[in-house]
Amino acid sequence: MEEKSSMKVSLGRCELPRLLVTANLEILRNCYDDLARNFECIFAYGSDLNEVKNLLSDQRAWFCSPCPEYYIDHEILCSAESLEILVTPSTGITHIAKEYCDKQNIYIATLKDSDVVNNIYASSEYTFALILAASRNLVPAVNGARRGEWRENEGEYRGVELNGKTLGVIGYGRIGSNVARYARSFGMKVIAFDPYVQINRKDEVDQAQNILDVLQTADVIVTCVHLTDSTKEMMNRKTFSKIKNGAIFVNTSRGEVVDEAALVSALEKGNISAAAVDVMSNEQSLVRRNSPLLSYSEKNSNLIISPHIAGLTLDSERKAAEQSIEHLKKHFDITCKTPVS
Repeated sequence: MEEKSSMKVSLGRCELPRLLVTANLEILRNCYDDLARNFECIFAYGSDLNEVKNLLSDQRAWFCSPCPEYYIDHEILCSAESLEILVTPSTGITHIAKEYCDKQNIYIATLKDSDVVNNIYASSEYTFALILAASRNLVPAVNGARRGEWRENEGEYRGVELNGKTLGVIGYGRIGSNVARYARSFGMKVIAFDPYVQINRKDEVDQAQNILDVLQTADVIVTCVHLTDSTKEMMNRKTFSKIKNGAIFVNTSRGEVVDEAALVSALEKGNISAAAVDVMSNEQSLVRRNSPLLSYSEKNSNLIISPHIAGLTLDSERKAAEQSIEHLKKHFDITCKTPVS
């Protein structure tokens, strides 16, 4: 199978639901085969925007990438007159125009609130990896070694131990609670704020009554929230100004949770010593390339940016794909596999 090519699988035996697949299933052969048995599929991972528009014209379902290079808006979807369901193997839908889908009665199926989500640990583990990388200046040290440097610039590489420090978790859901558990195994204290969760005392986590308690107490702060009207730019100039001096900030939730100019300002002023983010605002737009975060990181080593890869593991992608396929089968009432001829 050639990468970034479109291939139509048509069994010709009976009429199967037409499905466009732009998620990368080439690494998940069982999922690929499962879809090919039960749907009339066009596998088009890597197709550009214009090709996707053309392919959508007569599709009843779309299994999209969780991180496409384009925003799935009305300009794309208006040509999809037969589209009934749009499945994304992610919990968030910042890459999809939900209001337009609602108006057109296109059902969006996500991983949010599904049982499988609680068995996916990739994003939680990666969030803690960013905590370690930021606290130990790992990226500058690795880059220095590549340049042939060793300990001559050790002042740039010197970090801090996590043991005895306090982790502040904003959003104590699946990822937040996992990161808190990892932190405790490192000997960290944990304080968390989440107005929608009653934290069990057995978790050995102090539950803050407001976000200010976390900001002023924690040595490391992680945001683990869903993007909503109330969380959009919740980390702004005001909140960054309240953070404990010298703290480390980590965000793996959604880029829009952070006012990026305010984060850069906090780094420049030294309000926070370092930051690590796996997400940015407007990821599906060329605007991201003009981001103040990218501009700052080009000249400063205390900001780590990775390209939204927290969930990018074979294990998590397999679990997410399998759940997404279940959404499709349930929608079309497919209860058995069609034998391959």
